[in-house]
Amino acid sequence: MNQIDSRNIERYQDGEVDSDELFDELEQELEDTGLQQKYREQRIDQLSHEIQSLKHAEVSGVVSVTREADLIAIMSQNFNSNVVVFFYRENFQTCLQMDLILEMLAERHYTSVKYYKIDVLSCPFLVTKLKIKVLPCVLVYQNGVERDRLVGFEKLGIYEDTSSAKDLILKNFESRLYHCGVINRTLTKLRVAVKKPDYDDDDDDDELDI
Repeated sequence: MNQIDSRNIERYQDGEVDSDELFDELEQELEDTGLQQKYREQRIDQLSHEIQSLKHAEVSGVVSVTREADLIAIMSQNFNSNVVVFFYRENFQTCLQMDLILEMLAERHYTSVKYYKIDVLSCPFLVTKLKIKVLPCVLVYQNGVERDRLVGFEKLGIYEDTSSAKDLILKNFESRLYHCGVINRTLTKLRVAVKKPDYDDDDDDDELDI
């Protein structure tokens, strides 16, 4: 996807234009540039696919899994996909915060990523096998291989209930997914400049007693 189309997708997600307006603009652009019919069709098809995927992502969100066997089956079925798995406890404050961040991420893109979450009490075997000791814990898989592991907010920033702090965390999360090759673009824009936190001081994550 070129930079123009990426920007158009951002405008669509931000609510600046609807899909009909976006396609009208693209048709006019392609008409003005006099591109070959084959290339024009490719651009339109690609934009259509992105929009349909985004609409699907908007209603999908983060899927809650309640049984360990179901999650194992899901991982097996999605072996060739990009998958994010969030391990949490419902009464941990930091897990509630991470849940909010993941929901925001799922709403923003991610046509190429499937999100799942499971309470650690429902998956003791996986907790042991994956050596999950601290919550929240988010694992990123690509083609069945763990590409990234986020424990707490240590690698993302200090969570605060402000738009600027959430934007910074989202931006850092997107950057990690992008560098893993899990997504092909980042969309979050920082509303104000925020100094990156000193991660050494972030010791508020919840220990998992196992």
